[in-house]
Amino acid sequence: MSLNPEGSAALSSHGNTGNFYGHYYFANQCKVRRFGPILTMAVWKSRRTAILNTLDEKMISIGHLYELPTFEAAEEDSMNDMNLQQQSELYFQCIKNFILGEYTQRFYPYYDEKKGNRIMFKITRGSHAEVKANLKKLTHLLRDTVQCRVFVSELLKKTDLGLVVRSVAEVLQDFLHSEFPANINKLFDEARELKNLDTATTFLAADLRLLSNVLSHIVKEGMIGGQLISYLDRPENLHLSRSIIPPLFAKCIKTGMQHYNGFLEEFLYNGDVKSDRQHEFMIWDLSKSKVYKATEFEYNKDFYDDLAFEQKFVLIPDLIPSVWKKGMVSTLFHTRKTISILISETRKLIFRRYV
Repeated sequence: MSLNPEGSAALSSHGNTGNFYGHYYFANQCKVRRFGPILTMAVWKSRRTAILNTLDEKMISIGHLYELPTFEAAEEDSMNDMNLQQQSELYFQCIKNFILGEYTQRFYPYYDEKKGNRIMFKITRGSHAEVKANLKKLTHLLRDTVQCRVFVSELLKKTDLGLVVRSVAEVLQDFLHSEFPANINKLFDEARELKNLDTATTFLAADLRLLSNVLSHIVKEGMIGGQLISYLDRPENLHLSRSIIPPLFAKCIKTGMQHYNGFLEEFLYNGDVKSDRQHEFMIWDLSKSKVYKATEFEYNKDFYDDLAFEQKFVLIPDLIPSVWKKGMVSTLFHTRKTISILISETRKLIFRRYV
């Protein structure tokens, strides 16, 4: 019997179990050099892309990309006939509607091509200087609000990021359409006036800045599976006071882990991961695509027996969610390997005896 470096037992190809305890002690006392190419994120991502292209696995996109409004110049009204109080009351409601995703020609976002498609804001001519000053204080909050909606729509449209990302995006979309509006209504009821919004939205602005930055990174890096869960599970995201982020991310993690728990259960019980059609799980079945061999991934040469199981499955460390310990996952992987070997050896024995 041979063991992996973490001490998980696995039968050798010829089924020898005589040196179990000796090998177990050795494996736990010595650090064994690993062989094969270094499996950086760029490497496994490019290989995943090649595998998905071979399998032609794509999900159905949901919804459409979030688009900013367009208004004709003729639609714009002047504010010259309104005094400061009237303008302040009008823009107070405009800002509330803006945050809730409802825009009017009075005040709306647009992409400025001259500034690298940065989100800018159009305000009606004739607006009072004090109104403009109050609106300027809110630009970061408003920009992050729009970007959050844009990024969530992009994640829902993606067809190659898997079930975990899709379910997390759906949680965020549901939040923006249900819980978020309730929070905004309460906040604006407390603020009551335009001039109070900057102070009243301090914590909201910080939350939306964090959420926007997190979503931007997820979209940019094309995160999947356990990689996404680990990114959301960072301490700096979950230990914030007076914030909507910790419970929101906790719900995202719980939802995403439901898929991972299902993948793991299927792997342990059936020795397969057929439901992981987009290779978002930490264990890949290379037999589906036959694009790569297991030895082209990082592996331990001293404990690699070239078994059917080892030729079929590989473990991608970057996709192990932080809520699971890597040592535990390695143990589970090699436990399933042992079970597969026992089943195979039992079938051979029955075949030799009765056939």
